[in-house]
Amino acid sequence: MITQMEIARHELLRDIEDNVSALCKNYNLDTEICEQISTSVADFLAEHYAGQVISFPKDFYYKIAQRDLDIYNDFTGNNWFFLVKKYGMTESGIRKVINRVRKRIMKHQQPDLFCE
Repeated sequence: MITQMEIARHELLRDIEDNVSALCKNYNLDTEICEQISTSVADFLAEHYAGQVISFPKDFYYKIAQRDLDIYNDFTGNNWFFLVKKYGMTESGIRKVINRVRKRIMKHQQPDLFCE
């Protein structure tokens, strides 16, 4: 019988694997290499943190990587080709970075309407 904890653990590791693989693909890496890297990361986390209980607070905001901020700051609104060449990423990857940074900045700057 599979427990709820086992299901959650496998879902977390699968999500990590999927996200790492997608990130690698944004860097134009071969699909097989992306899968190997993502599996290695998930395996490392499972082995390295085995037996530990880790909680991620809902209000935790992971620091935006300097590279992501550089991409966002270099973006002028229509210089996709320049950014693709400069950072060695796909246009789709650049767009995702800019949208992610934009959302984090907006979320950080907007006050919570329901806080007391």
